[in-house]
This record gives sequence, C-alpha cells and structure tokens, in this order.
Amino acid sequence: MHFRPRGNTIQLVRTAYDAEKKGAKSEVVGRIPKRATEVPEELKAKLTAEELAACTTYLDQVKAIEELQLKVTALTLRQTVAQAIEYAEGVTDEAERDQLKAIFAESVLALRRASNPKSAEERRAAKGGGGKGGKRRRDEEASSAAA
Repeated sequence: MHFRPRGNTIQLVRTAYDAEKKGAKSEVVGRIPKRATEVPEELKAKLTAEELAACTTYLDQVKAIEELQLKVTALTLRQTVAQAIEYAEGVTDEAERDQLKAIFAESVLALRRASNPKSAEERRAAKGGGGKGGKRRRDEEASSAAA
C-alpha cells in the first residue's frame, strides 16, 4: 500500500503481482480527504488489516507534520514580520505600498483575534449585545428600566 497526495485528497494505492502481465499492477483502492483524521468506514471494508494499519499510521504522520509546520510558522513569525517590514521600507510604488498597508492591517486584526481566546459570540455577550440589533435592544431595555 502506498499513498499519493492529490490536491485535497490522498489516493490509497494497492500494488499486487499480476501473473498475466508478469509484473506489478497498481490499483486505487479509495480516496481520503487530506484533512481526514481517520479512515472512513466504507474504505475500511476494502482494506486488509495491514493496509488499514499503514493508512492509519500515514494519516497520523500527515497530521503530526502539519502541526509541526504550523508551530514553526508561528514561532518564526517575528522573523517573517521583520523581513516584511524591511521589504516594505524599500517599496517606492505607491499602489504597492497601499496594498502592503492593507495586508499588514488585516494581519494585525487577525492576530489579535487569534490571540484572544474568546469567541466572537462571547465578546458580543461581554459587551452586552447579542448580535444584530443589540444596541437597539440595550437602549430599549435601558428606557424601560428608567420608566
């Protein structure tokens, strides 16, 4: 059994000896989404115990590699930002400077949101709103309480 990453999927390929061809023959047994954490039930029925173990090990390794890549990206963020600043300081084209400013501003907001463990719903609740119409509802509640 071997695995072929193909875009957002992974092909599971079984290789067996073909007496007619007198050589190896490969057959795609199934496909798994790249982000899968386990082998789907319908595919388990097609695999031998050894193939299933190999597939599970492969998925675990892919997940571990992706987690390590994310960690490296996060831990090298300071270096990446320093390089981006260095590049931006040398940009003379006004349109490109504006584009970089927008990218930087969007990134700062995304980092702030990511570093805050509260969800958007929790932040709204903490402010006293509950979503759409929250300010109007608070104004109505305040006016009825004052009456």
